Amino acid sequence: MCKDMDVWFHVDGAYGLSFVLIPELRFMFDGMEAADSICWDSHKQFGVPIPSSILFVKNKYDFNRMAIFGNYFNRKEESELNPGLKSPPTTRPFAAFPLLTTILHQGLDKIRKNLHSSVDAIHSVYQEIVKQKDIEVLHRPQLGILCFRIIPEVFSENMLDDLQVYVYERIKKEGIRSVSMTRLNNKTAIRLVAISPIVTAEAMLASVANVRELAAEYKNKL
Repeated sequence: MCKDMDVWFHVDGAYGLSFVLIPELRFMFDGMEAADSICWDSHKQFGVPIPSSILFVKNKYDFNRMAIFGNYFNRKEESELNPGLKSPPTTRPFAAFPLLTTILHQGLDKIRKNLHSSVDAIHSVYQEIVKQKDIEVLHRPQLGILCFRIIPEVFSENMLDDLQVYVYERIKKEGIRSVSMTRLNNKTAIRLVAISPIVTAEAMLASVANVRELAAEYKNKL
């Protein structure tokens, strides 16, 4: 469609692109080779600082779209390699170094194992909570993200969004666990994300139990 309409085709691979390294999940990324640009936040699964985010473009000259040239700075006629032209801040913090060192240190086999760990943990949580009557699972997880809602019997449909917000805000205020919140299928949902291999199914199930406790707390306040 983008090619037919002559519009830019961008792939937001911020979280998910890392999983292209798992052979059995590679099919999910079919077609991304047609993209004009792809972004990837390697810090999310590779344990490196946030500045290691990367932008790929199909045509290297498209980096010129963010380049600034002047008679005293980034002169067009200069032939030397200038990495500053590939970054909006036009600075050179050597942000690729942490990513390179972690790949060399861990090796791709270890990285793939860690990625598998996140997927397996989320799927284990899914298999457990999809059977629970007071939990509404909003999708079958493909990678390491799972969205669900707590739905106690005493709550009407129009009260459930407020309940999820309350649970999220309470968890955030306590600062013991970490969940996020989103909208899916026009419903407010609690979002579990497994990024680090340290995040186990048991830890996430404990968070689900905490969600249930806070829902009961909210009920008692009504």
